[in-house]
Amino acid sequence: WRQMMDLDEADDWLSNSQRTVSMSTYEEHWRRLLWAEEKQLEIDIREFDMENTQLETVVDRGIHYLTLRVPGLAESRPSVLKGDQVEAQISGQRGPKWRGVAHRVQRDFVDLRFDHRFHQSYTAVSGQRVDIQFVLNRSTQRLFQQGCRLASLLPRQTLFPQVADLLQPASVRA
Repeated sequence: WRQMMDLDEADDWLSNSQRTVSMSTYEEHWRRLLWAEEKQLEIDIREFDMENTQLETVVDRGIHYLTLRVPGLAESRPSVLKGDQVEAQISGQRGPKWRGVAHRVQRDFVDLRFDHRFHQSYTAVSGQRVDIQFVLNRSTQRLFQQGCRLASLLPRQTLFPQVADLLQPASVRA
């Protein structure tokens, strides 16, 4: 659905969508709702992007990290977990964006690991500033989408039980 609809189309679909869902419309209905939610999450995460900030070089047990101070992290605004990603770009440049992975999350700091070339170039220039973009972790969304696809394999009475289904003994339903 990500490729099929832009945000305006999603808005139209949500406004005009059927209010009743059936076995034949279940997957499409929920996949579109999930897609719209993901688009909103992508918009919401942009609120936490950081411009013209500095990273601090930290070495712990021989491993080099670039530490990012993130105001609001202790309040989960933004929510950053180990394994989440950010993109860094040298401020004021059109150069490459470097993807970093959160290895440790502390109260107001995230220890990030980037490609070794970014670590080398960043630490070589004292006082260098970067623009940081948080990357939406799509794992949960992908799991929800998979659930929608697999729902078509379930018997009708699982998703849309009727009174008669509920009155039958379990052995008859199986």
